[in-house]
Amino acid sequence: MIDTTLPLPSLLEAFDARLARLEAHLGVEGVSVSDADSVELAPQLQAYDEYVTQYSPPFLIAREKLGEGTRKLGEVTEKAFAAQRAFLLMASQCKKPATLKSEHLRDLQACIGEANTLRDNRSEFANHQKC
Repeated sequence: MIDTTLPLPSLLEAFDARLARLEAHLGVEGVSVSDADSVELAPQLQAYDEYVTQYSPPFLIAREKLGEGTRKLGEVTEKAFAAQRAFLLMASQCKKPATLKSEHLRDLQACIGEANTLRDNRSEFANHQKC
C-alpha cells in the first residue's frame, strides 16, 4: 500500500513503476515522457510560432500604453492566438476530417465575438478597433 504522506514525485514514481509492470504483464508498450517530448512540430506550426514570437510582443507592449480598452483587447487577442495555435496543432496531428466541425473553432469564434463586443463605435478610433 502506498503511503499517502509521500511527496508527489515519489507517488508519481511509484505509479509509473506499477504502470510499467502492468504494461509488461499485458505485453503493451507504453509511451515514455521523453518519447512524447521528441515529437517534432509541423513546419506550419513552427512558422506560426515564429510569427507570433515576432509580432506579438510589440503589440502587447503598445497595448499597455494605450489604455484600459486596448489592454482588454490585447488579452482577447492573446487568447485568440492561443486558440488558433491549438487548432493548428490539432490539425497538424490529425487526418483530414470528412467535414470541419464547428466545435474545432469554438474557442477562436468566442475570441472574435468578445473582441467585437469591445468595440466602441462612438470612439474617435472606431475604425481602428474593427476586427
